Formats: sequence, structure tokens, C-alpha cells
Amino acid sequence: MNFFFEYLIKPLNPIDYWDYKIVKKYSLLFRLYIVCHCLKRFLYEKDVSHFYESLKMFVHFIKHLMLNICAILLMPFALIIWILGYRFLHVAYWQIGTLSCQIDLMLKNQILQNNNDLKKIVYLCPKNLSANSELVTLYEEKISIIKNHFIIFFLNPFLQLNFLTYNPFFLEHNVPNSSAHKIFSNYQNRFNKNLFNFSKERKIRYNEYIQKNFKNIFDKKIITLHTRTNSFYSDKNFTSRNSDINDYLLAIKYLTSRNYCVIIFSDKNLNLNLPNVFELNTSDTFNKKLQIYLISISYFYINSASGPAFVANLFNTPSVNTNFFPLSQSIGYKSNDITIPKKIYDIVENKVVKYSKIFSSDLCFVASSRALERKNLRTISNDPEEILNGIKEMILILKNKNINSSDLQSYYKSLLNKRIGCFYGLGNISNYFLEKNRELI
Repeated sequence: MNFFFEYLIKPLNPIDYWDYKIVKKYSLLFRLYIVCHCLKRFLYEKDVSHFYESLKMFVHFIKHLMLNICAILLMPFALIIWILGYRFLHVAYWQIGTLSCQIDLMLKNQILQNNNDLKKIVYLCPKNLSANSELVTLYEEKISIIKNHFIIFFLNPFLQLNFLTYNPFFLEHNVPNSSAHKIFSNYQNRFNKNLFNFSKERKIRYNEYIQKNFKNIFDKKIITLHTRTNSFYSDKNFTSRNSDINDYLLAIKYLTSRNYCVIIFSDKNLNLNLPNVFELNTSDTFNKKLQIYLISISYFYINSASGPAFVANLFNTPSVNTNFFPLSQSIGYKSNDITIPKKIYDIVENKVVKYSKIFSSDLCFVASSRALERKNLRTISNDPEEILNGIKEMILILKNKNINSSDLQSYYKSLLNKRIGCFYGLGNISNYFLEKNRELI
């Protein structure tokens, strides 16, 4: 019954996924097409998973149809809401990446357009079902968030009306002409301040908890670390974005030997048993909230290509973006970001693909391992030395030490064009990575 109720109040996806690509929100006709397509595959291949997929999409079709009918019936109320200037924010609350990235950018975009009455932006988000309730609490200071399940159920049809809804598709990184980096850069250049901050009371509460549960942690600078694994979704389509914690051990040991402490976010026990290394199990509800605060107070944040990586942007926390993929995200948002991107290996030609070829085609937008397999390609993860040296560069930058960037830094960026969203990014690629992979640049 809980699952059924959650399905009823959950809106349709604001952005969908088809054939290993991010696409705009499905239309009713396209849902019918998918139903027929999956049934056809079931009949030909006798694979029951296609039948289940067809059945699932048919249920979504019925839900979509009912929401559209309700939206038409509610049109007089919708017009009144529109005239009053209220708009609904259609962002997936069940994914940490969309929750941490798209709302921030949506609001910054509104401010850049001189719309400062953010309380007229309405977000339907059941707090107990969101990917991270701490983020929801932060957002409540700026926008109107409706958390009551029954009210959300009756307001969901309004999300079907384009004139009343902000859809975040234009912020998706893995599509041409993404506006995400451009909006962030324009906001930073114009205002140079965070949009969200923790209240004094919440800071005191979290600091007391940290002091009690992490021994002597405030005696050292805090480095937080998160790596993406397939354990979150048991995914098989996005392993190209995954990383291995073992590749980070060299860097972790280097940091702790230099009197830093490292807090690792993980949804399972790693049992590393290293001095000055703490593990925070983010399967726990409170720890998920604490994770946000810890990122906000970090000296810098080491991450890989997953949703939690974008939390640092809310607080301007410097980031070492490791194993980043797809390459449409390879330049970080912030000026204090260092990225170590993945490489793409051509299995047929038995060589690594040059970045000039990647950025001159749509290959830079490909995020799925399955899509790469079709082209006989796979990703190459960062090795321990690349990760270590990227972190050393971050330490030097934060100590205001001059790092002589080679011409390769500028040349890498010159390979980008305005169709690639990170063209507008303020960050840099690791100098060590560029020098080591000079022949690819």
C-alpha cells in the first residue's frame, strides 16, 4: 500500500530516458509507442522483461492520461495561478543529483532574469520521500515547498501544463546546448555569493554532533570524499561513471600523513581502518543530512561523476572532480575546481580516442556504457597517481601557490564549443593529467 500511495503522489518524470539517451518528457503518444515496441520485442525474443517493461509503461500511460484530463478540468484554476505569478518547479525530488543541482540553477536563472520573488515558485516535494531532506530544508528559505502528500496529489496535474511549469531539461549536462554551466558562471560573475546557507542554530547542532562522534576532527582540515559505485541503483547502463575506492587509497594515505582528516561517504561499510579516516554510512537518514553539512564545511571535496558531486556548488566548496564522465561535464563549475576526466578507449583500433575527436562529435555527450559498447568503446578510469596529483594541485591552489598551467590547459578548452555546456565552466583540468596524456590533447 505504501508503494501504491507513493506512486500516486509521485509526478511523472520531468525528464525521461530512451535508448540510453536523456530525452524530453515523454508524450502520451510516445508512451504508447514504447508499449507497442516492448510487446513486439517480447513476441520476437520471448524475453519476459520486455513484457514487464510494456506493462509498466502502460500503467504510466494511464497515469499520464488521467493527469492530463485533470489538468484540463482544472484549467480555470490554472489560469488564476498563472495570473497571480505562481509557477511550479518540476524537478525530480527522488534523485540527489537533480535535487542538488537543478533547483539551485533554476533559482539562479530566475534571479539573473531579475525575478527575485522566489517564494512564488512552488515545489511539490514530500520531505520524507526526497533524496535528501536537508537540501529541502535549505530550499525552504527561498521557495514555497509543499510537503503534504494529499495536497501534492491534488496539485500534480498542474505539472502537466507547460505555461505553469519550469522544466529543467535545458539544464541537463548530457545534451547539446546545456545552459547549466553558463547560468552558474553568470551568477558567480554577477553576484559572487552563495544562494543557500545553514542557519546559526543548525550549524551549532551539527558541530556538536560532529565533535561528539568524530574524535578531534576539528583539529585538522576536513576533506570529504565520495565515489560512485553501482551499488546505488545496481545499474548496468552507467558503469562508465563508476569508480573504485581502492584507486583513492594512495591519495587518502597522503592526505592523512599531511595532518588532514578524510571523511568518506559510502552506502556500505568499507572497513578501511586507516588513521584519521572516518566513514559515514549514507544509508542512514540522519547521515544523509549530515553529509550535506560536512561538504559545506570541507576544505575541499573529492568526488566522482554522481549526484552528490553537485552539492559542493551550493556552498562554493572547492572540488577535485575525479573519474568524470561524460566529457560534456569535464570542466568544473567553480573557479576552484580541478577535474580529472576519464578517457575513452577504442577496442577495435586498440587505442585511446583523442579529445579533439570526442569534442568534435556527440561522443562527448554519451554517458551510458551500453551506448559506448555499440561503438566498441569503453572508458578508462583515473589511476591512483592521477588522483593523487590532482589532489596535490588542489592543496597548492588553496595555499595560494602559483601553479604554472601549461599551454595544454588552454588547448584542451579550445577543443570545446558552445554546444558543450562545460564550455562556460570556470574550472580547470588537472595539469598533471594533461601533461601525462599530452598526445591525446
